[in-house]
Amino acid sequence: MYAGYVTLAFFWAKMAKVAQDKLAAGTTETAFYEAKIKTAQFYIQRMLPRAKGHAACIQNGVDSMMALSSDDFVF
Repeated sequence: MYAGYVTLAFFWAKMAKVAQDKLAAGTTETAFYEAKIKTAQFYIQRMLPRAKGHAACIQNGVDSMMALSSDDFVF
């Protein structure tokens, strides 16, 4: 999941850059490119921070899960 959030952020950043370049060049599709930039901003501000939680899980490792024995799962 961490890689997914980061990869999508990369692609949204690339799309926002293209949209900014198109707007600077004077495209007639301003609404489309402005919406693309706003969507990229939303993703970066609201969705990408979730990657921090996944990064913390990765850094903590599996020690707490591996501390359970198979007998702990028997009812």
